[in-house]
Amino acid sequence: MKKWSLVLLVAVCLGIMPMPPIGVAAQTALAENNENRSLVFGDATLDGTIDMEDVTAAMRYVLKAGDLSEDAAVLCDVTEDGQVNMDDVSRIMRYVLKAETCLKHTWQAATFVSPKTCTVCKRTEGGVLTLSEGLEFAPNEDGTSYTVTGMGSCLDTTVVIPETYNEKKVTCIGYGAFRDCTELTDVVIPAGVTLIDNSAFYNCTALKNVVIPSGVTDIGIAAFNGCSNLTSIVIPAGVKSIGELAFSGCVKLINMTVSENNTAYYMQGNCLIEKKTHKLLKGMNSSVIPADVTAIGAGAFMGCGSLNGIVIPQGVTSIGELAFSGCDDLIGIVIPQGVSSIGMGTFLGCSSLASVIIPEGVKSIGECAFYGCTGLKSVTIPKSVTKIELGAFSGCHALTSVMIPASVTTMAQQVFMNCSALSDIYCEAKVQPAGWHSNWNDSAAAVHWSDSWKYVNGVPAVK
Repeated sequence: MKKWSLVLLVAVCLGIMPMPPIGVAAQTALAENNENRSLVFGDATLDGTIDMEDVTAAMRYVLKAGDLSEDAAVLCDVTEDGQVNMDDVSRIMRYVLKAETCLKHTWQAATFVSPKTCTVCKRTEGGVLTLSEGLEFAPNEDGTSYTVTGMGSCLDTTVVIPETYNEKKVTCIGYGAFRDCTELTDVVIPAGVTLIDNSAFYNCTALKNVVIPSGVTDIGIAAFNGCSNLTSIVIPAGVKSIGELAFSGCVKLINMTVSENNTAYYMQGNCLIEKKTHKLLKGMNSSVIPADVTAIGAGAFMGCGSLNGIVIPQGVTSIGELAFSGCDDLIGIVIPQGVSSIGMGTFLGCSSLASVIIPEGVKSIGECAFYGCTGLKSVTIPKSVTKIELGAFSGCHALTSVMIPASVTTMAQQVFMNCSALSDIYCEAKVQPAGWHSNWNDSAAAVHWSDSWKYVNGVPAVK
């Protein structure tokens, strides 16, 4: 499927104003030859086929980024309401994805008879209705609806979830329903779905195209985490809750849009931000963090491998777990003074990070916070730090020396494991504090103890 497909799919969720009515003369002319019209209904490019080129052309027309001839505009008016709008684009898209058989009428179980003829308008279309079979469902507690819970026996790479199951609405994509479905490329979610639960599409590494329906109100924790081929997504107006890590690890995500009518979230600087808390939930390689952001959520920039520099506003007081993990090109970063802790895996795998100055005020350095920062040559630990967690600097192959202040009363094990170049660790204490793990070092570095240090040519020395 062409790279524009997901952009067009997700844009269907936007409430964009329709274009003015199309030409009456063109409508009349085409109406006189209805048989031919039925064969090219939705054919914006007038090439006799209905494909993604037509979806692109119709979308650009609605967005006022392109034009259509009068004949093409009539063909794209599949709802026959005298104008080309997002409803028409949506139906053409669903037809191309083979989620609808008739461009004019939304699918219903009894609407179509063989050979692919709509019993409402009598049109014979070229598409094939392919609702996915074999999916697993479970009844919801309300007794009136169902949740799709898994792939079951379905082997489709394009999954079209039905509107109903056992004559009851499908309203939820369940917990981990499509988790690790690594061959899944496209998903058509029915309009009645209101909840995409935790890890619903976790690690669907081939997933390229998905539309979040306008009725969805909740997107769970890690719902699309690890969807590494997803390039675009639209958050509709009704979404009230997005869980942490929902879009983390979507390394190719370059186009994220929030409906302007959404009251809970907004996009600015290519960042997804929660309005109430000013928390940044998702950033991208091209992001610029707005000045009013106060927190960076867990996994916000996870896997943004082309991010080579980012300015964190001084108003930020919290940086979540795994926030910048896997940012391979990140060279340097300034942590604001107001940050009180560096969470688990915050900079894990940032292999280009050369130096870090941890500001005064930070009290703890979390597990694997700088794990695998193979280019890290120097780190400054302030006197405010009291705790350094498991493996905080493990795998920092370029780190040659480090000073640990007297304020550190708790040190977990293997903090400097596999730091192959580390030769000296200077500790502002006469003896190892009681709260330090016996295996805190786990490196070949020499450990120097003293409560009184001075620097001679940049190297610590006992006063």
